[in-house]
Amino acid sequence: MKIIKKNKGFSLLEILITTFIFSFAMLSLALMQMNGMKHGHSANLQSVANMQALNIMEKMRANRVDVIAENYDLSKSASPSGGGVVFEELTQWRDDLKKLLPEGTGSIDCDTPPLNPAGLCRVTIFWSSIHPNPDSPLIPEELSFMLVSRL
Repeated sequence: MKIIKKNKGFSLLEILITTFIFSFAMLSLALMQMNGMKHGHSANLQSVANMQALNIMEKMRANRVDVIAENYDLSKSASPSGGGVVFEELTQWRDDLKKLLPEGTGSIDCDTPPLNPAGLCRVTIFWSSIHPNPDSPLIPEELSFMLVSRL
């Protein structure tokens, strides 16, 4: 009597299916990693904007006389004007925004105590972010961060 041994190895079809499942899992992990990096970068930019807004707000608190005189008020498209400490602080702030954020700029709008007893100031920081869109390759989007605080 002849004993027939069964083949105990994997067939080519089983190996192909396993490879397909493994490849799909690796692609999914790579996509999750890319999304995590994108969101981490976005969070980093928001953190930088927050720190820059707090930075200029503290400088304004130290110089309330010029805030009340509306020397710190600055629109998004305007350049700092005048001279002295306020001009230097605003110029340095705008330069830092350009260096730290893509297409970074900022605006400051303060309601001085005669107009608003609370003395609220709004510091808004703008920057550009590019998000992929399935319909077109890259669409730039303007993002902003606003800090409202009482002096």
